[in-house]
Amino acid sequence: LDLGYKKEMCVVRLINQLAPQYEWLIKAKQSVPNGKEDSNGIDISILTTHGKFYLQVKGTLNAAHKFTRRDSHGRHFKKISIISSPNMEDEENGSFCMFSPNPDALPFIIVLVIYNNGRGKIEDEEKVLQKIKIALGLIKLRFV
Repeated sequence: LDLGYKKEMCVVRLINQLAPQYEWLIKAKQSVPNGKEDSNGIDISILTTHGKFYLQVKGTLNAAHKFTRRDSHGRHFKKISIISSPNMEDEENGSFCMFSPNPDALPFIIVLVIYNNGRGKIEDEEKVLQKIKIALGLIKLRFV
């Protein structure tokens, strides 16, 4: 398995472990590689009592910013939030309103930047968990 796929599996596992702590969170599931969701820029679907929300996992902040471009997957979403730091106040974290001309654009996606530790492995799992908690907070804000 490639590192990107392993990162997605890690995020799904951690979200599903957190699910009992959030009454609105049902489960997370990974998109089928090369399937429709995957080709539209969706790596992970989060099922909630308020509908479905989406995550994209990237390995660098630069890759996350490329994802937001309209000529890339950005055209599929009206708003994109990037979480690259486990610190909520970090300037690297941000949201972009896309004003997509695509009438079928989905309202919202979160791009999680999960870094490599330099030895071909995923960054510290505690940092990943903190980023996921920020993402879940952003999702909750969509329906509060």
